Amino acid sequence: MFYFLVFIIILVFLLVYLNIEKMHAPILIFILIAYFIAILSIILYLSKSTYYYNLLKNYFYLPDFLWKKFFFLNINKFWLIRIMNFSSLLIIPLSLHFSFTFFQIMPVWLRRILKYSAWISIGIQFVFYDPQVSIWFYHFMYPKFLTTNGYAQVTNHIYSLTKSINCIFILISVGILLKAFWDATRLYYIRSKYICLFLSFGVLSIAYLFFISSIPCIYLNISKISNTYMYRPLYLKGSIMFYRYFPYCLVLAIALLLYASYHISKLNKQMALKKLSISKEISASETTSKIFCHYIKNEILALQAQIEMLSSTEKDRIVLDDLKKRCNLLYTRIDELHHNTRTGELHMEECSIQDIINNALAPYYNQSSKHELITYMPQSPVTACVDPHYMIEAIDNILQNAVEAMDTPEVNIKQLSVCLKTLNDWIIIEISDTGIGISSKNLNNIFTPFYSSHPYSKHWGIGLSLTYKIIRAHEGNIEVDSELGKGTIAKILLPLLKSKLTS
Repeated sequence: MFYFLVFIIILVFLLVYLNIEKMHAPILIFILIAYFIAILSIILYLSKSTYYYNLLKNYFYLPDFLWKKFFFLNINKFWLIRIMNFSSLLIIPLSLHFSFTFFQIMPVWLRRILKYSAWISIGIQFVFYDPQVSIWFYHFMYPKFLTTNGYAQVTNHIYSLTKSINCIFILISVGILLKAFWDATRLYYIRSKYICLFLSFGVLSIAYLFFISSIPCIYLNISKISNTYMYRPLYLKGSIMFYRYFPYCLVLAIALLLYASYHISKLNKQMALKKLSISKEISASETTSKIFCHYIKNEILALQAQIEMLSSTEKDRIVLDDLKKRCNLLYTRIDELHHNTRTGELHMEECSIQDIINNALAPYYNQSSKHELITYMPQSPVTACVDPHYMIEAIDNILQNAVEAMDTPEVNIKQLSVCLKTLNDWIIIEISDTGIGISSKNLNNIFTPFYSSHPYSKHWGIGLSLTYKIIRAHEGNIEVDSELGKGTIAKILLPLLKSKLTS
């Protein structure tokens, strides 16, 4: 346990060096300092009596030379008790303040009530449990109002009450961080930092509940008749095994707390500057687009070669040149896709979903003669962390299928609708058409690679398969509902990126 204190000092200096942005950095520093002083003052209190020598040796691994220094340290025990009380009590409001910086939704009035209640509570306790106040209180109550046993019963009831209040405040802090994790942006990259934050702070709170929560208390046995007092022993909970292994858990918890706080602060700063960027692999992309990109590139080169071999008039040459330009453009686009597929990475950044949808719809705005295009999008920006290249491709694949489903003589009303909305923590992109629809038998296989209900000369069955993988790689989901003769509705669900992570 003693070496755990040394580790706390190192982490505090590291926090100062990193200069973490936002309010939770200095609060975290003060919390660690409070834990450090509380544990150190407990060790000092115990070191003042030879009775606790074996306990210090077995529980705290305190070296003999330090025990001797602490034993002979010239410090007033009343002041040592005050330091011990103040540092242990300070953990309570600081823990509340720290948890509030990660939770934005709580009403301001409730936040203020909790903060003021915590500060008032520890202020009252600090005064009541002061050794000098304890002496005055005993002299005032005995024997006029209370007997010795009556005084002991009253102080024990007060101690149980104050200890319960302190533990409740700590549990509220843990609960607030749990709620912050629950409400965090659904991106796993961000949520993983929140779960590290919650678990590490939870372990630190367990250290308070099982080790520090017994402080403050009445430390004196007072005699009014002889006008003397004796110091009470400080009882520690838990077995020797608990104290031997728990410091290692604390070290890991504080390291995770530092890691999570730093990264959440960094993410928040990036979001404030509109520079959030996350890179991650897209799984199994090789089984779909890579193989066919290579195949299509070869086919395009073969078409270009055949076009150049054709003999034609001047009028036909213009058409052939236009075909060659289209082939070159298509080859460049496919080659870019092939290159990105080889890397197998999404380069996700904060993007406006309205811009993504408009870019995907750009080729379809000029096809009003073929179908009616209807869009519903909110005025306020809806943002998500996406790879714009891949996301446009995913939406375009769905749009192509929707347009092709309406490009048949039996479809009279040809209407393509794109709706953007948000629900709780999710963005919903709804693409619907009035095409021929999909049978329930085929609907179960539309995301299967290489599956297509059309001839392979027109479709290779990779569009929706790749779309599914892209959406899943963005930690979203895609749902398709369809009915033969009535049309199809495709819903893309993406995690909503909130404006900021901490308050």
